This record gives sequence, structure tokens and C-alpha cells, in this order.
Amino acid sequence: NCAFVRDITERKKAEKALRQSQEQLTSILGSLEDIVWSLSLENFKYIYINPAIEKVYGRFLSEFINNTQLWLEVIHPEDQSLAKSVSEKLINQGINKDIEYRIVRPDGTICWLRDRANLIYDDTGKPIRIDGIATDITERKLAQEALIKSEEQFRLTFELAPIGMAITTL
Repeated sequence: NCAFVRDITERKKAEKALRQSQEQLTSILGSLEDIVWSLSLENFKYIYINPAIEKVYGRFLSEFINNTQLWLEVIHPEDQSLAKSVSEKLINQGINKDIEYRIVRPDGTICWLRDRANLIYDDTGKPIRIDGIATDITERKLAQEALIKSEEQFRLTFELAPIGMAITTL
């Protein structure tokens, strides 16, 4: 009988450190309000999506895992062609994606997103995945719309006033 003994202490330490590092990264990504995602270009399946997707989209994370086209299907009909076009340019031409569009949640509410993504390449320069981040910008969009409406009302007040009005500074 022949027996070999190998000291695997260093390998076990490295595995533990890797596991701890992965747990820290998962904890950090899980605490973000932005959606962080990664998609394999080999099979167009998600490699990772953080839990923020559930709050933003009002849908379960598993729905996105089971249907990788769901993100496009829930985009407001008026914004779908833009989102699809920009995503195709990313995949086919390597042009980074940075767009704003609306989604429709299951309850019918509209949410604005800023969606950014870029290709990740292997050592040979072949694109292997898409990494992205999507931010809920609904509050900012609503504030912009309110400001535009307020400015329009202010302008109309001056234009339609039955008396002469002027703004001066001292």
C-alpha cells in the first residue's frame, strides 16, 4: 500500500477568503437601490441580478430569471423601440448603453429608469457578457415635468395678462 499526504491548509485558507469576499460583494450589491445585473452572451441568461429589481419593477426576481426578455416586455410601448435599438447596438457594435425609458409595473404605475450597460470581454477580445446598472429616476423626471409645467404657467400668465406686466431687478 502506498499513501500520499498533502497539506491543503493554504488551499483551504484561500477558499475561505474567496467565500468571505463573495459574501461581502453579495451583501454590498444586495443593499443597493440600483439594479445591478450581468447577462451571459453565450446563452443570454442572467448571471446575476440583485434584489433591487423587485422593488423597482414590482415583480419577483425569479420572473426575470425565467424570462430574460421580461425587461423589454415591460418597457412602455412608446420606449420599446429605442431600448431595443440601443441594446442591439451594444451587442452588435460594442456601443455602451446609457438611456432613459419608462416601465409599466404590474399595478399600472409608470416608473422611469436610467439604464447603463457595457460589454465585458475575455482575454482574446471576445465579448462574453453584458454588465449593467439601472437606476429609478422617477422622482427626478416628475420634478422636471413639474418645473416645465410651472414655467409654462408663469409664461402664460405674463402673455395673457390683460394689463402690462414686467419683471425688474434692483
